[in-house]
Amino acid sequence: MMIYMIFSVLILLFSSYSFAQQENLVHSLDGYISYALAHNPSVLAARSAVEVSTQDVKLSTALPDPMLMGRAEIDDGLMPVSVGLSQMVMQPVTLALERKSALYKKEAETARLRQTMADVVFRVRYAYFMLYETGQMLKIKQQSLALLKQYEELTRTAYTTGSVAQSSLLKAEIEIARLENDIQSYEQKGISQRAELSAALGISEAVDYPYPESKPSLGMFIDPDSIVSQVCSRFPGLEAMHKEVLSEQAMLKSAKSRYLPDFTLGIEYMRQTTINNNGTSSDSWMWSPSVSLSFPLWLGKKAAAVRKARFSTAKMEWQTQNMQNMVVAEAVMLVNELKDAQRKMKLLENVLIPQAKQMLALMENEYRTGMSRSLDVLDGQRMLLELKMENIMEQTRELNAAAALFRLNGDTGKEMVQ
Repeated sequence: MMIYMIFSVLILLFSSYSFAQQENLVHSLDGYISYALAHNPSVLAARSAVEVSTQDVKLSTALPDPMLMGRAEIDDGLMPVSVGLSQMVMQPVTLALERKSALYKKEAETARLRQTMADVVFRVRYAYFMLYETGQMLKIKQQSLALLKQYEELTRTAYTTGSVAQSSLLKAEIEIARLENDIQSYEQKGISQRAELSAALGISEAVDYPYPESKPSLGMFIDPDSIVSQVCSRFPGLEAMHKEVLSEQAMLKSAKSRYLPDFTLGIEYMRQTTINNNGTSSDSWMWSPSVSLSFPLWLGKKAAAVRKARFSTAKMEWQTQNMQNMVVAEAVMLVNELKDAQRKMKLLENVLIPQAKQMLALMENEYRTGMSRSLDVLDGQRMLLELKMENIMEQTRELNAAAALFRLNGDTGKEMVQ
């Protein structure tokens, strides 16, 4: 019983903490982005990685602990002879190169932090845009369902009087059933997209995020024709790879410097025994400095370390080249995706949807005057519905392509505004 009570209290405390966090959540695109950058675990982990690399810079030039030594003679008891302190010191060239390598690694981790932030912002935008698409689809479907139900009632009345065939009534009922099923499917899709948005925000439980009412606008968007040439210098992931190459090059030079000997500095405070002229002895204490050098005898080990560093540098250079090629190809694909979506939207909004509306209005007038069948009206309604849905999907495609281009540009959050 006691364990159950403790478990219940812990759940209550966790729920209260989560609710307090969500109270600071502003339900807008900018609000979601700000919240995600402050709470997403991958961003927090990347920040910790930068702190780790900062400590690595300090450790790169840290000397090993000094050695304390002492000697004694056993002659009718324990007689101290000397006490000393020694410190091993690496070659200054090696220390400088290892610090340089650590600094490049810190810069690489800083670039990875920016990349992680850009990735999280993209995830938030993508989930938000898909939620916008689902909300707009539901709105279109629900409006069409309401109109279709009104039409179904008119058709049923006309069928009872024998003025329309039964096939027209069945057609309306089938269309209503399909729309109701589509609405349920989109509602389920909305639940999945809300879960995806929660994950991007760093929230572990379900939140009933509202559907965005209006299409987010593209603010200070980069010219699509120039982004391909700029992406190699702006993509943080590629910048991190370049810094890793510089770090490996510094480590290669450090490996070559290992052929130079390290040295050890020491100081010893020792007892000296002097024999006097009268045959007696006297003791005195004196300081004795010392210097020793390591002897790089195992040349095969040094050569293997150099070869390892050389191959590691080459591997990083090839990986950097591969990433650059992939980033450029992705930028070209996204630019074409963006332009294609904008072209289709222009066609739909300026030509196809207005013509479909005009055609449906003519069909409805012709139906009232008996010049058109009810099935023609249903086909016109379906055509208009499909064109509206296609336009919403193209809007989302445009937004997602733009968000992906922002990610390649290393953007972390303010160019797209609601």
